[in-house]
Amino acid sequence: MRPKLLDLLVCPRCCGALDCRSADTASDGDIVTGELHCKACSENYPIEKGIPRFVPSENYASSFGYQWNRFRSEQIDSLNGMRQSERRLRTETAWDDAWMTGK
Repeated sequence: MRPKLLDLLVCPRCCGALDCRSADTASDGDIVTGELHCKACSENYPIEKGIPRFVPSENYASSFGYQWNRFRSEQIDSLNGMRQSERRLRTETAWDDAWMTGK
C-alpha cells in the first residue's frame, strides 16, 4: 500500500481518520504488511500483501465466487454476442492489430 493513500482512506465503520502501523515495508516505501488503525473508534484493519483489508477475508472469496457463478458469461464476448472486452483491450492498451496477431 502506498503511504499517500492514507490521505484518501477513512474508516468504513465511522469515517474516522486512519493511522498506519507498518510491520514490513518494501524498498520503494510501499507498506507490505501492517495495519490501519482508526483514531476515532479504535477499529483495526490489516494490510496484507500491500492491500488494506476492510472486511474479513472470507467475504472477498464468497462475494467473488457468487458473482463469478451468477454472471459467468456476462463478460465473455463469444457468449454474450458483444465485443466489449475486445474493444476495451484495444482502447486501454493501444496495441495495434499487427502486433496482437497470433498472441
